[in-house]
Amino acid sequence: MELDWYRCTGAVEDAKNHIVDWLNEAAESGDGEEMYVSDIGMEITESENVNGVWDMGGAPEAIKDAFTNWGLSAYMAEYCKDNLDMDIGKEFFENPEKFWLICMIELVDQMWQQVASDIGLDDTVVITKELADKVEKALGKYKTISDLGMAD
Repeated sequence: MELDWYRCTGAVEDAKNHIVDWLNEAAESGDGEEMYVSDIGMEITESENVNGVWDMGGAPEAIKDAFTNWGLSAYMAEYCKDNLDMDIGKEFFENPEKFWLICMIELVDQMWQQVASDIGLDDTVVITKELADKVEKALGKYKTISDLGMAD
């Protein structure tokens, strides 16, 4: 799919903030338990997945991206269908909140997996403040979905 909307930054910023916030909270309340790196992306969005809601109240750019940028919405629907075998296109019209929830869960997971690879995390990791700071710094280079390799 040819994309012309590489400036969809609200969703990317929202995902980056979500990852960093979760890591900081986990570091503060953590007990030093090792976690599988491959599971952390889904752990980060577990609460939203269980509750079925992605809080967009503090992310007006993400809302704008989701509901006014047809390119992003169409791309995410196609990405989910091709890569996850999930047909979420109809959700855009029937349940836009669910549509955006699915998109953001996948975006957070992909972003986490990419940054974990970038900073060379092993199979398991203990969530610490140092890790959160390292991840936050590494996330700085991601400005758009194309930076994550999710778009051609």
